[in-house]
Amino acid sequence: MNASEKGAYIMHSQYGLGAVMESDSEDTPIDTPIDFDLHGMKKFGTALLVVEFAEGTPPTHRQKSRKKPMARPVKAAEAK
Repeated sequence: MNASEKGAYIMHSQYGLGAVMESDSEDTPIDTPIDFDLHGMKKFGTALLVVEFAEGTPPTHRQKSRKKPMARPVKAAEAK
């Protein structure tokens, strides 16, 4: 298995554990996005990617829900 295969759980020397989000050939200069557990999404050049495989499976991340901004109440002085 290639370290840049989609779904691979890897260990990076600087960012720690992460999961490869997309896969492409090592011959292309396209970036490989990796979702790190503590540092979020980072992109690396596929040809320059140096990582080790990690044991286990990547944790599932819940998508953050966006809260709608609350409507600001209108003061009586502003209404005039």
